[in-house]
Amino acid sequence: MAALVIAALAPAAQADWVQQLAAASSERHFVQPAAAEVARAQALFLRLMQGERGEVLGKAWSDLGFALVNDTEQGLTWLQERPEARRGRGFFVFRPDGADALQMPHAFNDAMTGQIGIALFRRGRFGAAAWNTVPRDFVADGRRVDADMAHLDDSYFIAFARAFAQRHPQDHLYQLHGFEQENRLSDAARKAAAILSDGSRTPAAALHRLATCIAAKTGARVLTYPEDVRELGATTNTVAAALRREGFVGFVHIEMSRPLRTDLAHSPAQQRKLLSCLEGEV
Repeated sequence: MAALVIAALAPAAQADWVQQLAAASSERHFVQPAAAEVARAQALFLRLMQGERGEVLGKAWSDLGFALVNDTEQGLTWLQERPEARRGRGFFVFRPDGADALQMPHAFNDAMTGQIGIALFRRGRFGAAAWNTVPRDFVADGRRVDADMAHLDDSYFIAFARAFAQRHPQDHLYQLHGFEQENRLSDAARKAAAILSDGSRTPAAALHRLATCIAAKTGARVLTYPEDVRELGATTNTVAAALRREGFVGFVHIEMSRPLRTDLAHSPAQQRKLLSCLEGEV
């Protein structure tokens, strides 16, 4: 993770939060948060997204084991677990007056999605972004640990998403994932560069317009679930389900093949093309 993160850097002055993300992602320790803690985090995320900063909010986050960092030079605020309180709950960055949000729940396992998320956030106008800081599953002390931020019922990713839906009910939350074409079951999925879904079996027309835009701009073969392909539809994604219960319809799940991820990770031109669709009115 650290190598991928550092590879996404540009000017040194812009590196601080990216370096902190790398440091926050250096341990394998996860503790499942209780529902009450997640509810507290949701309320604090909402205050951040409403523009609150300062000592009072910083103290509230500190009580949960997080440091709230304001970078006035970059105009960004980020949340990172304090070193002594790292429990794999994630890393979160906020930009005032921004729209839309990004989530990278599998930055370790879905190669390059973390790096792509960094590049898109830096180049785009996103108001918030979230990265996982431990692998989705791993073995510790002889037991398997489930730390999947896209499938846990109580997580800071869900708290972040619910707060975003409250603050920006008309905007979009894009969740980035990766898949291996050779491991897919259908011919359609094996030939796809990207698969878009909203976590439901009846996506809105906007999802198809987004797929058409990405295909036209990047030259990639972009399919939508379930019309074009019956795999990778995010139907078990707990963030998507939580947002549907809130009545939020702006969740977009983007599965990318390894060739497309490689292209996006290393091509600023392709990043700009993707952003023109994600941030445009399609």
